[in-house]
Amino acid sequence: MNKRQVLLLEYLMKNIEYLSANQLADRYKVSTKTVYQDIDKINEFLKDNLIETEIIKIPRKGIKLLSQLENKKIHTKIIKLNGELKES
Repeated sequence: MNKRQVLLLEYLMKNIEYLSANQLADRYKVSTKTVYQDIDKINEFLKDNLIETEIIKIPRKGIKLLSQLENKKIHTKIIKLNGELKES
């Protein structure tokens, strides 16, 4: 995952409300298409790391992290990933 994807995941971890793709696109100054691509990459990361949650996309409702229960596991993986990003 790249730095923006890590930031997006952290942001979704902190929010319990549904957020629109437009809100996220504005926040990270990217297109909504990029937001959806980032979500796909993040979901792939979560699955590959055996974290039992995903980011869901519900038409006309929004985007949110499905389970807050896995936040500690996600946070641990992000800390590790941030260290790897700084080294490269």
